[in-house]
Amino acid sequence: STGSLGLWSTASAFYAFDVDNLLVLPDSLGRNDARLTKPLTFGAGVPQIGCGQGGYFDGSVNAVSGNLQQNAWTTVLWVKTTQSFRSCTTSMWFCGVGLVDAEVAGVTNDFGLTLVSGVPVTGLGLPDTSAVAPSAVNDGTWHFVAGRRRVAGISTLTTFIDGLPVASATSSRVSASNAAG
Repeated sequence: STGSLGLWSTASAFYAFDVDNLLVLPDSLGRNDARLTKPLTFGAGVPQIGCGQGGYFDGSVNAVSGNLQQNAWTTVLWVKTTQSFRSCTTSMWFCGVGLVDAEVAGVTNDFGLTLVSGVPVTGLGLPDTSAVAPSAVNDGTWHFVAGRRRVAGISTLTTFIDGLPVASATSSRVSASNAAG
């Protein structure tokens, strides 16, 4: 049952972060459990949201992997960081630190929500397209960050900071984002 999930009940997955010290993060909807590379630390200092709590990712060895393949998607999360990293000279999404990242090398059917030098960027591959926020969120305070893809003849990517849309970009690709490379 999705009772307390309300509007999230139609999502492809909802990770409530309400279990501690597991290597499988259960999807509260029962659709797409995720695998962790090491157990997460929960609770202390992490915002409590919805019907679960937050997980602490240390930025070096924590990762979640799942199997979500969708045309339209929205990824939302709370971020608190002072990290400033960029792996290449552009502001494309694949040059950043992956928050939710399905990057596959080359120009292919991939996607992600990343931080490029502390700036949230929502991206889509094939062709590579990025919605780059105008400001950084790496100030050491909590920010509600989201990336969204909508498909209606073209793909529209939108990046949100603290509930407000701050950047958008369009792509000609309308096929599902499945990171199959």
